[in-house]
Amino acid sequence: MSLFMLLITLTVLIFIHEVGHLVAARLIGVKVRTISIGFGRGLYRYRDRTGTLWKLSIFPLGGYVQLDEDNRNDLNFCNQLSTKSFNSCSFIEKSFVALAGPFANIILAFLLIFSVTFLTGYKVLPILGSMESNLVSELDGLKENDEFVAINGSNVNSFKEIDSLLRDNLLLDQSVSVKIKRDDYLIEIDLIFDNETRNKITNEGIAEVGLLPSVSGFRVENVKADSLGEKSGFKKNDLILSVNGEQLNTVESRANITNKSSIQVFSVSRDRMGEYEKNKNVDFVVKQNENEFLGLEISPHYTNQKPLSAFESLIKTGSVIGSYIAYVFTAVGNFLSGTSVDFSRPLETGSFISKGISSSYSDYVLIVSILSLSIGVLNLMPLPALDGGNFLIYLIEYIRGKPFNTVFLSILQKIGVTFIFFAVIVVLLIDLKNLF
Repeated sequence: MSLFMLLITLTVLIFIHEVGHLVAARLIGVKVRTISIGFGRGLYRYRDRTGTLWKLSIFPLGGYVQLDEDNRNDLNFCNQLSTKSFNSCSFIEKSFVALAGPFANIILAFLLIFSVTFLTGYKVLPILGSMESNLVSELDGLKENDEFVAINGSNVNSFKEIDSLLRDNLLLDQSVSVKIKRDDYLIEIDLIFDNETRNKITNEGIAEVGLLPSVSGFRVENVKADSLGEKSGFKKNDLILSVNGEQLNTVESRANITNKSSIQVFSVSRDRMGEYEKNKNVDFVVKQNENEFLGLEISPHYTNQKPLSAFESLIKTGSVIGSYIAYVFTAVGNFLSGTSVDFSRPLETGSFISKGISSSYSDYVLIVSILSLSIGVLNLMPLPALDGGNFLIYLIEYIRGKPFNTVFLSILQKIGVTFIFFAVIVVLLIDLKNLF
């Protein structure tokens, strides 16, 4: 099932990629002879009113768009006049067509990630929770529910910014001036740190000195199959509020969930539990042996959180895509240099897609967006047979003032296809080795 879902998803993403090439070619007036999803014998064919042949082939892992490349064009479908050839196009036009496919995938990924971020994303407000046991003495002037307004004159909009601003300012000085909102009053506090605390914050973050947001339980992100948690009735998105009557209101209280005990009583809130009304709390009694694990992946449920605005979602989406593009280029560089092969493997990705569909819509959308982004970025690589390689060829032709010989280009394309085939085989073999 997982491989089938991976195949369907990749086919759709490849179709979007090739349509990007097609639209770009038509925009500059070049006739598209064929658009094919896959290679080999055609399973389905359709010719549209412009004369373009649409094909679905037997091997769908890939695709191509065949353009009218020369002036010996006598194809006049539906009495349509011959358009200009691709070879007669300028460097800008050729580059536009070559890069349209990858950018179609990147734009799709951007829209998908933005939609999930805007609909489900949130930020933790800069409000302090319960003071942790490792709170350093320099922070004794702070209290629970204090809201950070500014640090050394810089506005604070989220709890994450408390961490980043304190780190940045403590790199330069041992003291910082913070503006706090407490009981509807604004107060200013000067925090002075010794070298040990200062280094701990700049190197490890504010959590290491006891500054953490307020928590009201722990959300179950995933339940491992056949685990004690699954057998006990836990499900994804359950909110665990307390264990054995002790409220989970600090990040440190995570240990109460993972602590092994013969019998534990979990108070759980779920949107709906059979006949119970929404958000009804129900107790789960779990009998746990010494060698058993609950198998729950949990994360803190922050009390003071707020949905991201459209602008904040845009910024976060851009950051995610920028980070992933840097990761892909680094991974490819490691692969080419023989350092490591650090790709998300195909078979594992198929499993993720299957789980994503069964767990939630947003999980599946994020997985598809990463796949689309991967297809787009990898095709930008300056390798023969890839769109980035074609762009590089057009650039060199433009610089040297004349096109390459068709025989040379054919050999270059074959080398590129062989290399890509070899890379795919290597990744698949590593994947199979890890599975078995």
